[in-house]
Amino acid sequence: MAPARTMLITPEGGWAERDGRWAALPGPATAHERAQYAIYGLMLIHPLTDRGTTVRPLGARDGLGGLAVAHEGAPPTELWFDAAGRLREARNQVPNPQGGAPVGQVFRFSAEPVSTDPRWPRRFAIEQDGRPYFELAFTRFAA
Repeated sequence: MAPARTMLITPEGGWAERDGRWAALPGPATAHERAQYAIYGLMLIHPLTDRGTTVRPLGARDGLGGLAVAHEGAPPTELWFDAAGRLREARNQVPNPQGGAPVGQVFRFSAEPVSTDPRWPRRFAIEQDGRPYFELAFTRFAA
């Protein structure tokens, strides 16, 4: 298991804490984390109604229906839903934390919820550039 760390991402910058010590994140790493955290807002679905947000249908793929979302607080993202309306997948590109070319990523969400108000998946995993990157399981969720 990786050691725990805390991050603080604000409009002004980003910082990480490890072993009780805080350090500023470089600009590309802050941009990466800010884009990463944006998915949590999109998962709530409500931000899709924000002023200035555009949503367009993508049709169907692999039994899922998709929406392309452009929201000022997130990278352009595809959200894919199953027939029951559960978010099952998201796709986008985020800044590379070391700089350079953007990183393509796929989020895969479990059909099993940990909560229903709001609907939140029990588990999800992220692949970046086709490789496993991060996995998270919730035992409870409240908003």
